[in-house]
Amino acid sequence: MAKLQINNTDIITESSGNITYASGTYNGTIGSSATFPAGHIIQYIPNFQSIGTTLDGGPNWNEANSSLRITFNRKQSGSKIIGYVYSPQPRGEYSTGTYVNVSIGIDWTGATTSTDKLWGNAGFGNYMPYVTGARIPTIWHSKPIDSPSSETVFTIVYQGNSSGTPYHIFNDGTGICGLVLTEYMP
Repeated sequence: MAKLQINNTDIITESSGNITYASGTYNGTIGSSATFPAGHIIQYIPNFQSIGTTLDGGPNWNEANSSLRITFNRKQSGSKIIGYVYSPQPRGEYSTGTYVNVSIGIDWTGATTSTDKLWGNAGFGNYMPYVTGARIPTIWHSKPIDSPSSETVFTIVYQGNSSGTPYHIFNDGTGICGLVLTEYMP
């Protein structure tokens, strides 16, 4: 039998190959050199808001609402992040064939037709709104990307295909929408 003690208090004991950790409270910080198992979540950053924004059509990609921004700081080298966008079904005035592309903007600087600031350089979801105003919650998720090594701001962005009557996108102020980032070890 082997023991690891501090001030005559058993911290770890071994008996016949079985290792037992003493019960109690351990306070401390896991260092950046720690190795986490595959699939381990390093950090979870949710941002849910009851806000609305209006889409005036395409072709620009626009930020949904600056209140949905998340400032991300990587906690573990070699990690990846995945993003999720949550939305109730939008409502407003629609025309036949109206749809909305959704993505996550990275360090967004303003409306643009360029896709170079989009997560994976593309939209990752689209839907066709219902004229009836029915609420169908929608969740989009991104493909994983490498975690940025420096502070990065993420936000929800959208692009419409209609230049007709403006309509509410993501939320008309009566429901919850949000952006969630999860950093994990691949």
